[in-house]
Formats: sequence, C-alpha cells, structure tokens
Amino acid sequence: MHHTVLAIMGLGGQELLLIFIAFLLMPLLPIVPLWVIFKKSGQNPWLSLLAFIPGAGVLIALFVVAFSNWQTDRVTD
Repeated sequence: MHHTVLAIMGLGGQELLLIFIAFLLMPLLPIVPLWVIFKKSGQNPWLSLLAFIPGAGVLIALFVVAFSNWQTDRVTD
C-alpha cells in the first residue's frame, strides 16, 4: 500500500532522495549566519550549534545573542 500512495503522488526514487537530502540540509542553513553573529559579538561561535535543538534551537540561539553582553573592540568614553 505504501508504494501505491507514492505512485499516486507521482514520487519516484529520485524525488524522494532529493526530499530526503533537503530535510537533512535544512537544519544547516542557520548555522553559518549564527556562527558569524556569535563571532562578531565576541562570544563562542560554537553556540551556533544550538540551532540543532529541534523546534526552538534557533530561537534559543537568538535569545542568547539578544540578551547577552557584546564584547566589542571599540573603546567608549
């Protein structure tokens, strides 16, 4: 029955492989921008791996960035 449903939907092996690869690569998309943000803010860039937490990982990473003290190179008077 499972093959019948896939045949009705018109999905073959190549399409399913592309969908599978897309679902594997989707969690990697926010890692690079979060890595740069954490690095520029003077924090440990490995915190960008928080994005791998299912559901709320990116939100947790953004809260860490938003509510932490940023270490900058500028001297303030």
